[in-house]
Amino acid sequence: MVSQVRPSEGRRLSQSKDEDFEMVNRNTGYLEDWRMWPLYVGLVLGGYSVLSFFFTTAVSWILVHNAHNIITFVLFHWVKGVPFSDIYKVQGKYDKLTLWEQLDNGVQYSSTRKFFTAELIILYLFVLHLSIENGYGVLVFIVNTATFLPCMIGKLPFMNRVRILGINKD
Repeated sequence: MVSQVRPSEGRRLSQSKDEDFEMVNRNTGYLEDWRMWPLYVGLVLGGYSVLSFFFTTAVSWILVHNAHNIITFVLFHWVKGVPFSDIYKVQGKYDKLTLWEQLDNGVQYSSTRKFFTAELIILYLFVLHLSIENGYGVLVFIVNTATFLPCMIGKLPFMNRVRILGINKD
């Protein structure tokens, strides 16, 4: 018997002992919990704290922003499937989906997706403000925007399960 899962709850509705696996996607379950969000923000602030020992405030935030965008693009929008899928017994269900597409079982405008989208936008606007305030030129703006746009576009609902020009298609 397969139990149904409500995307917002992240737990089984049926507590049958006959089931040998849960229907929760363990690849995204930790991200869907709001208690992960302060840790995520803390990691971004921690990256800034480490870089601030070596660079000025504006340069540190610019580096954090660009590193954040590159890392989250690769992890959220490029890598597909579930690591250790044989352990999780998902039987290939998520093999063709990126982490972003797996979040909240694909439900758009969930609180998890809103958080990660808002965090991306706020960080971009903050770094943009610091760049302008400190007199950095157009090149810094172009680099910041070039790393921001692929992440932002990949989060938009019309891009769900879309592969542009067949890139990253199986």
